[in-house]
Amino acid sequence: MIKRWLFIVLSASQGLMAQSLSAEDPAIFQVEDFMVLVARNHPVARAASLWEQKSTAQLGAARGAWDPVVSGAWKEKEYRETPYYNLFSAELDVPTPLGIQFYATVNEARGNYVNPQNYFTEDGVVQLGLDIPLLSGLLYDEQRGAVKIAKTLAGLNKAERDLVLNSLFYEAYSSYVQWTTDYNRLQLLDTVVQIAEDRRDFVLRSFERGARPAIDTLEATIAYRNRLVARQEALISYIETYAKFQSFLWDSVGNPLYLTDEVQPDYPSRIENVVLLLGALNANIENHPELRNLDAQLEINRIERRMKLEKVKPKLDVSASLLNSVNGFAQNDYWSVYTPDNYFVGIKWSTPLWLRTSRNELKLNNVERQELEWKRINQRQKLLLNIAALERQIESRADQWGTTQKITQEYEQLLRAEQRIFFQGGSSLFLLNSRESAYLSAGLKMWDNFSKYIKTYLEWQNERGTLFLTAP
Repeated sequence: MIKRWLFIVLSASQGLMAQSLSAEDPAIFQVEDFMVLVARNHPVARAASLWEQKSTAQLGAARGAWDPVVSGAWKEKEYRETPYYNLFSAELDVPTPLGIQFYATVNEARGNYVNPQNYFTEDGVVQLGLDIPLLSGLLYDEQRGAVKIAKTLAGLNKAERDLVLNSLFYEAYSSYVQWTTDYNRLQLLDTVVQIAEDRRDFVLRSFERGARPAIDTLEATIAYRNRLVARQEALISYIETYAKFQSFLWDSVGNPLYLTDEVQPDYPSRIENVVLLLGALNANIENHPELRNLDAQLEINRIERRMKLEKVKPKLDVSASLLNSVNGFAQNDYWSVYTPDNYFVGIKWSTPLWLRTSRNELKLNNVERQELEWKRINQRQKLLLNIAALERQIESRADQWGTTQKITQEYEQLLRAEQRIFFQGGSSLFLLNSRESAYLSAGLKMWDNFSKYIKTYLEWQNERGTLFLTAP
């Protein structure tokens, strides 16, 4: 459930709506709540979730090749009061997944100049028959291949969806981490600016009492202004990061969400724990979305090859049908009226003499298959090397983060001790400024290392192709 941090300004075409934060309740925007919003409402995630509908539509379209087809035609010619011909036909074609096509036709032909081939009786004729491919198309054809390709496209669409989600979640997590980093850097500089301002005021009062030389006031003022400039730079960086971070926030109806200024990022330790839990996700390299994408492409290539092999075979199609009058068929008297003389049989055979098109299509298919196989081999090795390299970096990044935390704490202790001595008159302004500069430098370095550590871990998860598994 999204928690109480949802004190968010929603900007919509109707106006602005806002909720205010309680001063007693810190507005912690937890990383899990942020990722739930991204997974459910981000336009990219919602578009990626349509893969199943897309696959269903593709499969339905491919199976449409076996839909029965009804057709009809009528022609009439009369010239100088002479009825040349009146032709009518209606047909129902029923394709089947076995390549055999059944059909039923009704034909009528009347007139003084009807082609004898088209003439049956004045009542017309009903024809029930089938077409059978005996060579090319018997075991496989384009319709069956198209259905298998559509089924394979479901896996391809899911792999592409997982790739999109993996990239989106990586960018979202990284944006949250950068927001946390810049927020804490700004908080650190706010603290240092306040310390420098208090010190400057103390030095000015001491100078007025004659306890400090005038040069100390100049040095204290310069130090304060330097901290102020650094804080302004950090604020600019924070504003840019904050804007990028908020670009991931959307509501359930597609409106962008805007956080109020009171909202704060999660604690670094919680962020670390949440991110480290991602390491428990299944990471079989063969299940990586990029490799599954290539596997699906290879399967489509195999199906297309089988379809192209059928084109190499000669075409030999046989048609056969039984004939009866319209009246006999209407009176359910078809079989009793049928005689061996009432039939239609036809054979059609064809083949290209040199098969240049079919053979070269097969060669091209073979080249494409080899390209995909080499691409998969290269991509798999690349993923393995990147994963191994990032695994080696993670431990070092974690050590850096822990070490700089300790260093910052130690510099903070030195700064506090130096401040006490300074205000008691036992230390110089120069030494105190040096302690403060060292503390600030260590603190900024600490947050840089936090960002690098968490982002390296996220990059490792991205290379493993597991972040999409966190989608709700």
